[in-house]
Amino acid sequence: MELRVWWNRNGRQSTYAVSTVDEAKAKLKYLANEDLKNRSVIWNAGGLEVYEDGEWSEWYGDDGRDINEIMDDEDELND
Repeated sequence: MELRVWWNRNGRQSTYAVSTVDEAKAKLKYLANEDLKNRSVIWNAGGLEVYEDGEWSEWYGDDGRDINEIMDDEDELND
């Protein structure tokens, strides 16, 4: 399975190849924390995509949740 994180910062989108969902979580957390340190970042958004059938599409876990929903739930458990 081929995965990539997408990150949109102030309207500029970047992608980063990742090997696992856990690596994607770490990359998304890293990018978010870096943006918090940068006052020029007004907004951002990110997610995880999977390459299937010749195209990239949003990744969903076996339970139908996307990476952001999964990370939000994990953060709530750790609070």
